[in-house]
Amino acid sequence: MAAARTPRDTRTHVLDLLNGAQAASERARAEVAGAGVPDVKGGADIERRFVASLAAVRDAYGQAAVLVQRLSDDNAVTFYAGVRAAMLQLTTAYNAAGVDPSKVDSTVLQADFAQVPACL
Repeated sequence: MAAARTPRDTRTHVLDLLNGAQAASERARAEVAGAGVPDVKGGADIERRFVASLAAVRDAYGQAAVLVQRLSDDNAVTFYAGVRAAMLQLTTAYNAAGVDPSKVDSTVLQADFAQVPACL
């Protein structure tokens, strides 16, 4: 982002970031879904919630990318205000998705999460 000198440069960098995050979220969703139901009490519900949360995060990144892509870059002030608005919408949607391993009601899964750096 530091190399961005124009709204067009900024759009390119922001879209790269958002599209990368969307793809990573989809990979995580697919891996969680592929792992199946954890063998703990309430495992099916936990799996369903995680898969749905990761799908919501993926979709939030995708929607933010669409919003940024649609912004006109003719006026820098308007463009950057639009990027801020898209990022605020992304933050709201991300927070609403509820991806938070610390809130899983399973001591077995909590112990497993504690061993994986990406879950900390």
